Amino acid sequence: MSCTNLRVKVNGVAQNDNLECAQMYAGPYFSHPFSMRWLVGAKLLGGCEIYKPCRTDFRRLERRAGFSFGTGLSTTYLATQNLGVRFSTDYDVAPPVVRSSRERLHKLTFSMEVCAVF
Repeated sequence: MSCTNLRVKVNGVAQNDNLECAQMYAGPYFSHPFSMRWLVGAKLLGGCEIYKPCRTDFRRLERRAGFSFGTGLSTTYLATQNLGVRFSTDYDVAPPVVRSSRERLHKLTFSMEVCAVF
């Protein structure tokens, strides 16, 4: 589960309102030790994404929700027995932001995180 606040630009002009959305995903996650200190992981998720209403200079974007899915790869370095640093890449496909559009939103995310490892 996560929440996102995205800055909106229309034709290169930043808008006053932000696009806020919440995602809820579920699915399998696999992690395999590559060496004594490195883990390699992968995930395949499906779920729902919800967009709050948003105003632009040209129109009002209504509340939307729909099915979304995603996948990701990660590598984790174990700094200590239960503390790791993870580098991950996620690719998500979300429902269209505008009801009349058939174009789904494609998101590519790169992240680095400190995590507890059990």
